Amino acid sequence: MSSLVVVLASLSMSPRAADVPASNAPDPVGAFDYEPVHGLLYIPVEEVTLVPTWACPMPQGGDDAPGLGCAALVDEEVSFAPVADIETVVAGVAEALAPYGVIVTTTRPPFWVPYHMLIPRVDELPESSSATCAIAYVNCDGIDRNDIATTVAGTAACTDPDPVRAALVAFGVMSGLEGKANGADVMGYPPDFTATTTFVDGCDPIVTPEDPNTMMPVPPACPSIYHQTNGMCATDSHQNSHQELLAIYGPSRPADDTPPTIGEIGGLPDEGALLPAGSAVPVAASITDDSGVVAVRIALQSPALETEFGVADGLVDKCFGGACGVHAGGRVPAQPIEFPTGGGMAYPDPEQPWLFNELPALPDGEYVLTIEAADLSGNSAEPITRTFSIGRGTVGTSDEGGAETGADDGDGGAEGPSDGGGVGAETNASASDDGPFGTDESATDAPSANDEIVQRGCGCTSVADRASPWLFGIALRRRRRGSHG
Repeated sequence: MSSLVVVLASLSMSPRAADVPASNAPDPVGAFDYEPVHGLLYIPVEEVTLVPTWACPMPQGGDDAPGLGCAALVDEEVSFAPVADIETVVAGVAEALAPYGVIVTTTRPPFWVPYHMLIPRVDELPESSSATCAIAYVNCDGIDRNDIATTVAGTAACTDPDPVRAALVAFGVMSGLEGKANGADVMGYPPDFTATTTFVDGCDPIVTPEDPNTMMPVPPACPSIYHQTNGMCATDSHQNSHQELLAIYGPSRPADDTPPTIGEIGGLPDEGALLPAGSAVPVAASITDDSGVVAVRIALQSPALETEFGVADGLVDKCFGGACGVHAGGRVPAQPIEFPTGGGMAYPDPEQPWLFNELPALPDGEYVLTIEAADLSGNSAEPITRTFSIGRGTVGTSDEGGAETGADDGDGGAEGPSDGGGVGAETNASASDDGPFGTDESATDAPSANDEIVQRGCGCTSVADRASPWLFGIALRRRRRGSHG
């Protein structure tokens, strides 16, 4: 790897102010712009491969995508073998994070579940000046829950790191913490690499390197307001590592073995239904979990999408975290489709319906619709699957479709009441002899790299010069307030 982001480079330090006693801090509150909510940390114990974000199968705009193995920290495909004492590192990290709402796992979650990835590496970086042996991006406010960090066995300024502490520093950085003037704190800088595993409950000055050009301390990586709000420090440029982690992740959580609940699903076709040509299949699902956080993936797959539009494997899916969307094929670019976060939340709001309504009309063919749900503790609901057809010149059983529930059985749930309104058989009245999506003169034009504009924050995507008019359904839809559309 020729370019790495090194946390807290080994430069001369300039502490700014005296410590502020923790007793002077106000009562704990939530993070800067969201309430505390637990998170998931995955530490591989088997070899893991990463690719640079520019090579990611789904565009990330430079962001990490752990589920897809895409990292901003590498510039070529790299495989990392686990360190010899990986189990000791995992146990040490889990014990140190036990006071917080952080679930530590060595089992890789499904690609559509949001999680941090931390990779302890066996190699050294002698050309690096990192004093921490931790390589990560600072995630101010800790709101992004899809980051990747690594540790290394040594650098020019970090010759004998404690592997557990190095891993905790990397996690702290992914959570928005910075170096501070307290040697007893995991984030104490520069570290002496004693086996410190405590995030100290005390407000200490944030320590920043000196700019070698100006010989002045560089500003903190994150605005002071984040640390003042998260860490309950009344003084500018101070940090309380313990209170800030509580504000971001909340306190420790009891063991959870309850899977998410898939409730009513509006628009779900009957099994084996035959829908009219040009039908849309908008789905609105009620899916919740007792933990308050649930990951959902809704996928639609058909050979017709590959044949008609060149979508790879005929697959279009939607999830959270940049791992789902229109999968790139010969005539279409990859386009992320995401459930947006709720207002002031780190994850989508499970109390709102999960909408899959980006496709305004579908070509004739056989389809499989799948709905999956999992929580951060590794509990998964029984997937809901429906196989149905569109077109073929006749109208089948789709007019009997309606709301269904997946809460009662494992094969998709009990049949809901039918209203005869054809909820699962919405017809695109504008479909013509040219097909359900009309005609586009630019359909054979290959899109350029500059055509794609991805708006990750709102979960929508716009492509100016499209390979198929079908993609306009994704680009022009606007989600309603208070929903996952």
